[in-house]
Amino acid sequence: RKPSKAKTNNDSGSGCIGYFILIPLIVIGVNFGFIGICVTVALVCIIIGMIVNYSGKKKRNLKKINDAWALYQEGKPTQAFNLVKDLGKDYPRAACVLSVLYYNGQGCEQDYEKAFYYSSLGKKEDVDVYAMYAIMLYYGEGCKKDESKGIYELCAAAAKGSKLALMRLGEIDLYKNNANETTITNLNIAGEDGYNYSYFLLATIYLNGNGTIKQNNEKAFEYMKKAAELGVHDAIDFFENMNNSDTENS
Repeated sequence: RKPSKAKTNNDSGSGCIGYFILIPLIVIGVNFGFIGICVTVALVCIIIGMIVNYSGKKKRNLKKINDAWALYQEGKPTQAFNLVKDLGKDYPRAACVLSVLYYNGQGCEQDYEKAFYYSSLGKKEDVDVYAMYAIMLYYGEGCKKDESKGIYELCAAAAKGSKLALMRLGEIDLYKNNANETTITNLNIAGEDGYNYSYFLLATIYLNGNGTIKQNNEKAFEYMKKAAELGVHDAIDFFENMNNSDTENS
């Protein structure tokens, strides 16, 4: 939803600008005459030109960033990268695009250090980039490893609404053999929001039991099948390996 435009008073705005220009002209004109007025007019024109140019440049750059996100969603990462590669330091939203591209090595050479740098600039702009920043801290990807800070930042990103953070927290619970009902809930929420790998994590938790979650082959198969149908490679490999094993045993 776009924010509503603020009401403006054009007359008062014009009056302010008029006084801003007129008063210096009168003062300089009284003291320096016609030449002083000409110099003042020239300076005012230069300043206005600079303001207009800056405003136009900013608008063009914001359009580039929006176009870059659209290109990335369309599967054109190289074009997206070329649009924003020089904008990351000045525009947090551009930093978000670059952090994702550098992390995945899409449209550019994979570079975790750059991914971490740009995610630190864009984390306040996008909650999933915040989650990516946190997980890089946790594993020490492109930065000094800090598990406790990584978990703290992941929880903060999850609290702000990042479903990616929920999935990564669930993944950590799995690897630490610390899964619980909250883990199950969070992974289901993430899966419903399009993070399909969450279903593979759920299947893995139920497959052998993990933490306080007991083994449940029926649920494990249900989640694994769902993950495979959604194109999760690990789940597809699981069924292929199972089929190969059945073929060898028969």
